[in-house]
Amino acid sequence: GSTLLAVPVAMEGDAGGWAATTTDAANVAPASTANSTAIEHNQLLLGEDWARSALGEHASIASFAAFSIALQTNGAPGDLVEGALNAALDEVRHAKTSFAIASRLVGRDIGPGPLPESQLSFSTDLTALGLAVAKEGCVDETLSALEAAAKVDMIGDMLIN
Repeated sequence: GSTLLAVPVAMEGDAGGWAATTTDAANVAPASTANSTAIEHNQLLLGEDWARSALGEHASIASFAAFSIALQTNGAPGDLVEGALNAALDEVRHAKTSFAIASRLVGRDIGPGPLPESQLSFSTDLTALGLAVAKEGCVDETLSALEAAAKVDMIGDMLIN
């Protein structure tokens, strides 16, 4: 069967934005056995999953950048702003790595499209800001790291071949 996946990614030569890709085990490179076709189909599905994760990492870059501005808006010390900017750079590395893995699994270049336009405003409610960052930067990032570790175990030799 076919799986239609609509995610905001840019395929090589695409202008970006929402792109729909069809993954169909029958359209994957010809396989000599049904088992290898199933393996290739599963590899495509894993690649799509990595692409979704990469998009989350990509969105986190903007989130940490916005947090940096919110810190500056509220007169935070420079070392806190620097820490937020360094966290954004970590997200750049995570996104690049995740997109590279996704690209390798699906057999073509996959990258982020543009983020939606935003109208950011920065609150002076430091408690709300702190809670939001703790949730996103600690809880969500920990869950993302655990999910990535599990995915790496699942893909095993696929990236080596």
